Amino acid sequence: MVKMAASEQRPRPPSPLISPIPDPESAKNLWYAVVGRATITAIIYPVEYVKFLTQIGHEPLPPRPTRRLFGKPALQLPGAIEYMKYIKKVDGYAGLYRGLSVRLCANVVSGAVFAEVNRRLPEVQSFEDEEDDESVTEEQRIVNFVKRTLKLMTAKCAALCVAQPFNVVCFRYMAQFVGREEKYTGIFTSIVEIYREEGVLGLFSGLIPRLIGEVLTIWFANTISFVINAYIVQDKTLQSYISATTMFLSSSVTYPFSLVSTVMAVSGCSLEAGRPPNMPVYPSWSECWQHLNRLNQLKRGSSVFWRYYQGPYIIDERGVPQPAGVLKIQSTL
Repeated sequence: MVKMAASEQRPRPPSPLISPIPDPESAKNLWYAVVGRATITAIIYPVEYVKFLTQIGHEPLPPRPTRRLFGKPALQLPGAIEYMKYIKKVDGYAGLYRGLSVRLCANVVSGAVFAEVNRRLPEVQSFEDEEDDESVTEEQRIVNFVKRTLKLMTAKCAALCVAQPFNVVCFRYMAQFVGREEKYTGIFTSIVEIYREEGVLGLFSGLIPRLIGEVLTIWFANTISFVINAYIVQDKTLQSYISATTMFLSSSVTYPFSLVSTVMAVSGCSLEAGRPPNMPVYPSWSECWQHLNRLNQLKRGSSVFWRYYQGPYIIDERGVPQPAGVLKIQSTL
């Protein structure tokens, strides 16, 4: 009886079905992070809107003659500020934020999935902890690097897959500017509409090139950053800058995958922006890549402030470049 009483008084281990009480400070920091990211997204969204329209090839404003850095004649397309003024003139100030609600939903879903997958995957020793642990061998550092990269890649790809339907809806929202349509007006009604017209695959249009680009970006950036930080640079402040720089450079190299993904999310849909003459209907993302490559357009939209017309142009009798189509029209008048 005494033994039974002692066993009853012994504290029981917590049930695995009961979640521990969350740390109020952690919840507060998470809330600040969510609000901060949403605020930044809202601030830069008009620029993202302009970038999207240039990615799908919508150029409502004509280029103007200019000269490049070394004096070569060129045709300059309007930058982001001028493009935003045009959108505001057509759609009003609220038009600059067309699709913002869907973008915020996509960010929340993506962030939640990334955090949850990252939490459930096995823990891996960080690069900073390795620097302070003298018992870590060279082989262990390389193995940990591969494990960290695989963990990041898995979480990022899972987040992209789950959030892709929201990204497609956001792209369709913004693409309505081209044809002045109002087909997509609600998040979930738009998902149902895309599913009804294009099936499940329509909700994941452009996912494959986006995943390929993300995987390549992660491996390029992490590999270069690991080599430099582990064997060349020892200053921890510089190491953080190197990581950010390698990620930026890697994203620039893999940008064509992001462009093709965006185009494929619109190509072939029922909007005017996704149909000829505004855009060809591409059977696959590889054919889209080949077509844009032939036109030298795989970097289209990568810069929204300094943009130059890349199509055929003719130098007129005054030595001023003009788009070939413009001169052809003028010659027939």
